[in-house]
Amino acid sequence: MFPKACYLGFTGTPLLKKEKNNFLKFGKLISPHYSIRQAVEDGAVVPLLYEGRHVEMTQNQAAVDLWFDRHTKGLSKEQKADLKKKYARAEMLNKTDQVIFMRAFDIS
Repeated sequence: MFPKACYLGFTGTPLLKKEKNNFLKFGKLISPHYSIRQAVEDGAVVPLLYEGRHVEMTQNQAAVDLWFDRHTKGLSKEQKADLKKKYARAEMLNKTDQVIFMRAFDIS
């Protein structure tokens, strides 16, 4: 539709998982240099504001055990053992809705 259009990328970090070289996607550097500050002053982009934040990554074992007991009341020992095995790894606990909600609330 726009034969002379081009992609512009303000980044030094790879944007694509497979492609680690942004120049393959966006092409060579623009000359003269066009900085993000200039783009903000021109009104082409809005300023990027960010704040580093540490989110607590520990689990409350008592709360986890209580949750597990409440949600597995009608299950057999084998079913409970299977679930414990699945959720024993920290990354599985970190994906639960409650943990995600708690972290999002903390950040907001």
